[in-house]
Amino acid sequence: MKKIFAERLNELIELEGIKQKELIEILGVSKSSFILWKEGRNFPRYDYLIKIAAFFNVTLGYLIGESPFKSINIDVARVLNNLPTIFIKRITDYKEKEKLSYYALAQKVGMDQTSVTGWFKGNVPEIESLKKLANAIGETVDFLLGIEE
Repeated sequence: MKKIFAERLNELIELEGIKQKELIEILGVSKSSFILWKEGRNFPRYDYLIKIAAFFNVTLGYLIGESPFKSINIDVARVLNNLPTIFIKRITDYKEKEKLSYYALAQKVGMDQTSVTGWFKGNVPEIESLKKLANAIGETVDFLLGIEE
């Protein structure tokens, strides 16, 4: 996933014609972190992913290789302010619809029960775990984070 993200980030930078220094300032990230992202050696937190997706008007799914290119307008402030609430609602709705216990959901996703239980307390998982959750329940990361309905 890091490699796909790096490829798509570099492609979007080239298409947009923005200088690396400008994007670093817009995102409010350190140059060293940004370089690691561009080289595919590290992966940004979801808040930076949302900012990147919003800047380039693409979905998170596109950035992480979950879906083909899809243009979208993202209200970063709305998404970040409502993120824990929307995420909790989406996974609670799924858990109740499928009549799953925390343990059963953890088993379905392939994660430990403590991590899964933490999600219901507002601990939004890192993007790798979000992608794993989305795949396990047949949804997209963009849906889980409230970026798309």
